[in-house]
Amino acid sequence: MPQYLEVGILFRLIKDNMRRLIADSGGTKTDWALLDGDNVVSEFTTAGLNPNTYSRVQIAAVLRQHLESIGDVDAVFLAGAGCSTPKNAAMLRAEINRVTGCQDVQVVSDLVGAGIALLGDAPGIIGILGTGSNSAVYQTQQIQQTRPSYGYLLGDEGSGYHIGASFLKKVLEGKLSPAIVDAAKQHGDISEEAVVKALYHSEVRPNVYLSGWVPLVRKLCDTHPEVENLVEDCFQQYLEHFVTIYPSHKQQPFAATGSVAFYFEPWLRKACEKNDVELVRVLQKPMPGMIAYYLGRKF
Repeated sequence: MPQYLEVGILFRLIKDNMRRLIADSGGTKTDWALLDGDNVVSEFTTAGLNPNTYSRVQIAAVLRQHLESIGDVDAVFLAGAGCSTPKNAAMLRAEINRVTGCQDVQVVSDLVGAGIALLGDAPGIIGILGTGSNSAVYQTQQIQQTRPSYGYLLGDEGSGYHIGASFLKKVLEGKLSPAIVDAAKQHGDISEEAVVKALYHSEVRPNVYLSGWVPLVRKLCDTHPEVENLVEDCFQQYLEHFVTIYPSHKQQPFAATGSVAFYFEPWLRKACEKNDVELVRVLQKPMPGMIAYYLGRKF
């Protein structure tokens, strides 16, 4: 298991009485934790802060609403979706500085945050499997290698979007049993009019709508082998596109975070075994692992 006491990262070794704010920002929400010395003062959740999805005005409004009242902080560390480019990271860093007054603000990609949470400073391959999907070869807060993530229109294999889309498509095409179709009808309106409206004429983004079918898919996995096979196929595609492409995938451990990885762990693990991928750890959310790392504790 990875150790969390080895590398002297400045952010972890600042004085005991200093207040640190850490955040994990995904596609739809951001988890925050305020640390004071060795203690977790508070945890809270806000809307997402992805610069590729939300405007600077929207991001600034979220930050003002939730951070202005937390008092002085000495350091801020945020790992976020859409923060891998210098431009996006600089924008978010400037807005956090503006709201909190903190000068020590670090903004990194969500993959770095996932690596910290899952592996600490140890080397390995890390994956994100939530509404979207991604992966990277990681070590000591550094992304050694990754592949482009083109979003749900051209990728996101193995994600909630991918599983939901694959399931709904088979339902609409009549390729699943009547019992499953009946369950889908109880879950939501699957008429052509309703589905087309939800996908193309709704304020809710299509990937979010399709991910909304995932809880039903998870429930059906327990009793319907054909749904299990569908999920395993989605994970097989994820591994082919995001994990086995790395030459080191048979020598390095693989760890994953995200609601899809967490709730579908048995099927993800089965797919990994078929591909000689060693799945060593799964977390529903990065935040518990990030807190443990920055407090210098074993998770």
